[in-house]
Formats: sequence, structure tokens, C-alpha cells
Amino acid sequence: MAKNYYQRAHGIILTFALDKRGSFNNLKNWLNAIRDNTTQEIPLIIMANKKDIVDAREVPEEEIIEKSKELNVIYFESSAKENIMIDEAFDKIIKMVYDSVYLSKIKGFDLDQKKRNTEMENDSSCAC
Repeated sequence: MAKNYYQRAHGIILTFALDKRGSFNNLKNWLNAIRDNTTQEIPLIIMANKKDIVDAREVPEEEIIEKSKELNVIYFESSAKENIMIDEAFDKIIKMVYDSVYLSKIKGFDLDQKKRNTEMENDSSCAC
């Protein structure tokens, strides 16, 4: 069932809690599950939540930056409680999904149109 969800996804936000190291460590497992269950590139961002809990932070920003560079993904530090960087993260993934879906449809349309034009030129039968 998970494979069906992944294959229908147009974008993914992987979220972990800044005050729970285990949730950060699980990013690798989630990324592996995505790779194992999809055949196409899916826009992806990482969202670190609970930025408002400064004293309980277990994952330093430097480590997140390093991991996001390693994975080649954008990350946001957010707080759902205080509405910090939530809109920005969703705006970014929406733009990434839009660009991915829209640009691939245009590209596919162009390729299909060229193919149809070539087939019509090579076909001597009536198209009535």
C-alpha cells in the first residue's frame, strides 16, 4: 500500500523534531523508503519542527545543513506552534511541485506533438 502512496505523490515534506534526535536519524530510512517505492524524481524538502523549543534542541543547525547538502535538498527550520517558516516551506514545495508537473507536461506535449506531426507526414493513408 505504501508504494501506491509514494507513486502518486507529487511532492514530499519530510519532517523531524529538533528536540528528538531519533526523528532526525530516521530521515535516512524515509529517504530509502521513497527511493525503494518510486521510479520518478519527486520534489522533496526537509522541515525541522519545534524551533521554538530552544533549550531542548538535540540536533544542531550545522548538522542539518550538512545533511541537507549531502542529500541535495532544501531544509526549513520551523515552529508549527509559533507559525515560523511554515508558509515559506509550503510555498517552496508547491512551487517545486508546480514546476515539476507543469514543465514535464509541456515537455511531454512538445515531444508528443513532434511525434504526431512526423507520423502524419509519413502516413500516406487518409485521415478521414
